[in-house]
Amino acid sequence: MRAHAVIAVECAGPLDGDVGATQTCRVSFSSGLLQVVTAEVTAVDGARVDYGTSRGDKLVTGSTLSAIAREYLEEPGA
Repeated sequence: MRAHAVIAVECAGPLDGDVGATQTCRVSFSSGLLQVVTAEVTAVDGARVDYGTSRGDKLVTGSTLSAIAREYLEEPGA
């Protein structure tokens, strides 16, 4: 079980339905952490658009060092 619930996701705009198109979003967690996530379109089949995501560096917004450490330690393989 994750210790930090997602409370909001903000994206710079719509994700184009073209293979290779990317979109950057900010994910806000209940702990006060913010994380940048990039979505990339991997396949398009008619109206169906498949995409993958990759996570970037965490931004600290009012959270403590221990909250950041817990988030990293909860990741598989950490």
